[in-house]
Amino acid sequence: MSNNCNILLVTCVFPPEPVVSASLSFDIASELSKSHNVTVISPIPSRPNGMKFEEINNLYNSFVHNRLESYISKKSTMYSRFRESHSFGLQTSKYIKQNYKNIDLIYMNTWPLFAQLYTVFAAKKFSIPVITHIQDIYPESLTQKLPILGNILNKCLLPFDKLILRNSSSVVTISYGMKDVLVKTRKLSTKKVFVVYNWQDESKFNINFENLNHKKDCFTFMFVGSLSILANIESLIIAFNSANLSQCKLIIAGEGTEKQNLISFVAKNNIENVKFLSFESKDVGLIQSKSDVLVLGLKQGASALAFPSKIPAYMFSSRPILAYVDAQSDIAETIHNANCGWVVPSGNIDELKKCFIEISAIEKSDLRNMGENGKRYANQHLSRSINLNKIVSVIETHLV
Repeated sequence: MSNNCNILLVTCVFPPEPVVSASLSFDIASELSKSHNVTVISPIPSRPNGMKFEEINNLYNSFVHNRLESYISKKSTMYSRFRESHSFGLQTSKYIKQNYKNIDLIYMNTWPLFAQLYTVFAAKKFSIPVITHIQDIYPESLTQKLPILGNILNKCLLPFDKLILRNSSSVVTISYGMKDVLVKTRKLSTKKVFVVYNWQDESKFNINFENLNHKKDCFTFMFVGSLSILANIESLIIAFNSANLSQCKLIIAGEGTEKQNLISFVAKNNIENVKFLSFESKDVGLIQSKSDVLVLGLKQGASALAFPSKIPAYMFSSRPILAYVDAQSDIAETIHNANCGWVVPSGNIDELKKCFIEISAIEKSDLRNMGENGKRYANQHLSRSINLNKIVSVIETHLV
């Protein structure tokens, strides 16, 4: 590895956007800039949609950051998102062509598939190695959202993803399930694909309270995160409501495309012990500390490839986890290995109902012990320092 190399980070989100990938890119840029000349390019901030952003100028004192003018998707439609990816990809390609003499390596965590494709092709033209960070597998994830078009989308878009990954020097994924799928379907060498878990800033969750229950008047289950279709929150609500736990409540904390639909569902069915909560990202640790058990769900088949960033976030909060996910998944394996919660196979609402009832009767001291198990495991395997070092090591392997 050589010091003082010129590294370009291409990222689709970046602070002040309060999303996980933005924080990851910022951490990577900051760490790499200790030994190298780092430049970051990203679009105008837009995530989450509707949020007003104020640039924090003093963040970027260790590296250069350039915002590229490109189309911003304001709707969660396939056309709008593809146009956004296409536009940012063109701007990225243009930037590389203008600055290739000052680029030794490119790390990209950008919009699939067109932004990735344009970046890889521009880099290949000038023999610049590219590290591709995959947060979600496309086009497969589209088939879960648009099942009717699934076969057509796969046939049309899968060749693009194969081109992107085969022309990448290394590929970073967020789960072993995702790695297995990419290796098999894209015909990649296992040595080319690395698993690095998305991390959280542990300091957000260092909140001390005298007891687990915070002197609350009822037992609190809590979902925290993005309210999307894939999160399967309606099923969580149905199971919780059917459990008829009058001394318990389920809090749904977060924002997302499904929030209004979920609020309407709760109102229509006269469900009284399910509440919705909004919060700022900086307060996530405080919010989670007010729970007894943290819950998450994913549609059947979705969790086989995923490892949501809420897993380490939940664990760092020292709370046990109830996961309604595929039994064969990194999520389920992590919870079992950490001995920090329960896994109910996605699709089995009756079993989920039973689990809600059983958990509500567990002693607080036992819940506390399970939560501490999770935190210990997270410190050993899911911490920022461990996973940031892993990805920096992958990147620096290609610097000569």
